[in-house]
Amino acid sequence: MMKHEIDPYVFSGAVAALAQALMYWSRTAKGEPFSWPEFLSAVAVASLMGVLICMAAHSYGLGYELGGALAGLGGMIGKEAVSIAVALLKKRSGLL
Repeated sequence: MMKHEIDPYVFSGAVAALAQALMYWSRTAKGEPFSWPEFLSAVAVASLMGVLICMAAHSYGLGYELGGALAGLGGMIGKEAVSIAVALLKKRSGLL
């Protein structure tokens, strides 16, 4: 992959990570306790989700711009999206 082909994925990951960081800090401003390990894991998961969302958007022929926007939305729900996906997979596979 050339550098210019990787840039949209890096950007989408960064947008998602920033969105999750802002959401986490918003929750702590409302009185929830702050935890560095939880914060860092939430931002890392959101970044990965952002990259995956951008890849999915690109594979479906959507522009990188839309992929970046969707990555930001994915970052806003962050690790909650992972728990929702896991629950759906368990339900579909009959493990639940």
